[in-house]
Amino acid sequence: MKYTEILNELKKRGASKIKPLTPFADWHEGKEDNGFVVLPDGFPVNYLDPIYKAINLQPIWGLTYEGYAWIDAEGNIGKARLDLDPRAVPQFEMEQLQALKEIKENYVSPIFGFDNNHIEPIELKGIEGARYLATQLRQLEADLNNPLDKQEQKKGTYYDSFTL
Repeated sequence: MKYTEILNELKKRGASKIKPLTPFADWHEGKEDNGFVVLPDGFPVNYLDPIYKAINLQPIWGLTYEGYAWIDAEGNIGKARLDLDPRAVPQFEMEQLQALKEIKENYVSPIFGFDNNHIEPIELKGIEGARYLATQLRQLEADLNNPLDKQEQKKGTYYDSFTL
């Protein structure tokens, strides 16, 4: 399916972005143990990015999904990998690139997810695991945005008053 077709379908369904750090579980039968979380604004959509090493993933055994999600006018959540799918064919047509850009900017939110497809079952499944992951991402966001950390990084002369 082309991005222009996906864009038209999202518009037809009244799709919109999902609030950052919203957790949700998979709704497909047999997949309810899988969980997802909308990423905070500006976070990389690559779970191998070094910033995510600070997260404790033990209760969910790690991240296994990166993609996008939306909510439609009827309250149904949809998800797709779009350009993040390893099988996705790179698009070079300007119309398709513009459609993908519009989809990302206006209709979908980046997400991470995990599954329970392991030899040993995971500790926190579905929505419980998604809530846990949301808490971990919320803490990471707070740590990355700590103004005191930014002040400590600035080295230079300290002035306690100004003279003219």
